[in-house]
Amino acid sequence: MSELIKRVLVAVIGIPIGLALIYLGGIIFTIALSIISSIALWEYYHLFSAKNYHPYKLTGILLNNVFIFGFYIIHSQSKFGYDFFIFLFFILSALIILLTIGIISKRANSLINFAATLSGLIYVTFTFLTLNFIREFNLFYQWIQGNFFEIYSGIGAVGIFKNIDTDWAAKLTIILISSVWISDSFAYFVGIKFGKHKILTSVSPKKSWEGFIGGLAGAIFGFSFLGYFFLPDVSFHHLLIMGLIVAVFGQLGDFAESKLKRDSGIKDSSAILPGHGGILDRFDSLMFISPIIFIYLILNVFIK
Repeated sequence: MSELIKRVLVAVIGIPIGLALIYLGGIIFTIALSIISSIALWEYYHLFSAKNYHPYKLTGILLNNVFIFGFYIIHSQSKFGYDFFIFLFFILSALIILLTIGIISKRANSLINFAATLSGLIYVTFTFLTLNFIREFNLFYQWIQGNFFEIYSGIGAVGIFKNIDTDWAAKLTIILISSVWISDSFAYFVGIKFGKHKILTSVSPKKSWEGFIGGLAGAIFGFSFLGYFFLPDVSFHHLLIMGLIVAVFGQLGDFAESKLKRDSGIKDSSAILPGHGGILDRFDSLMFISPIIFIYLILNVFIK
């Protein structure tokens, strides 16, 4: 079976399941994020193991799930006040735990092992958490409204935000992930057909400017087209900007993971997804995109 057929089969099976999980949200989406992020974190730590370093894998994965389910517990109670700051306290506690393990560990390169474990929580856990932040953005919006809009009068329900509810947040998340898939597909096929001018051969020899342009067109088209029909209350220029974010930061995420793999001497982060490689290989773009989209959403709360 060719690699292309494998890629298509995985997409045909995985995309409907993924979209359903996003739309359902709640504990089902949280469990899915927990599984995906745990595998991605294991793959990330494996890159360091290939260089003879020893991240604290079990501790890192345990903390990953504490953060993922901790956020679910907070948003399921619809509490983003003091509870959210308790969640931030968990992050500080995690650093103390990792530092303690590093101090008492008898393995060599304790400092690097500590740094590798911590970087995994930032690179993997934080980025997957921001995807959940986007999926539950209606709760963030309500919390910000209650705490800031009374002070800064006239800010609410303007700009990108008009009818924020859980259905709106689900649609936005689906559009985001769909546009990433569309962008990746455009970049892949345009690159294969027309790719001649390479971008950065020392990191990713197959990436071409033609493929990047194809991915850019796919991201902008995907976000704008889907947003126009499913989020008609969002101004068109916001859809264009978010499509541009998908294209640019998706490419950066792809290059970042390629650099990590090349430095570790590994072709794919794992073989869990036939034709695609590992979870990191499939989600590297989204992991860079989600935090930027979330920041963009937050910033636009305060724009009249």
